[in-house]
Amino acid sequence: MKRSVFILSGQSNMSGRGGVKARRWDGIIPSACQPHPAILRLSAAGAWEPAIDPLHCDIDVSKTCGIGPGMSFANYLLSKFPGSFEIGLVPCAEGGTAIVSGRVDPGFTPGC
Repeated sequence: MKRSVFILSGQSNMSGRGGVKARRWDGIIPSACQPHPAILRLSAAGAWEPAIDPLHCDIDVSKTCGIGPGMSFANYLLSKFPGSFEIGLVPCAEGGTAIVSGRVDPGFTPGC
């Protein structure tokens, strides 16, 4: 089966702050964000694995991660194109980063 890959870049909203209060995630996963066998994520170690929120838990390690838009996006695509492809999510958002930190710069080291 073909795999369509999507990069989840950005800042705190993409890395997932849903359900986080006082630096703790409540562990609640909404129905739109439930895991699906056809949704994978690329881990910080570079391995494809089943995707489950919080997607950025091993990427945005200096912050508490919760629910972001990645899983609901992937589940929506699967509902519109059932059985057509696997979805690979590449989490690389990091909360609290300046918008200019992602610009092309010879000294810039990406976080993912």
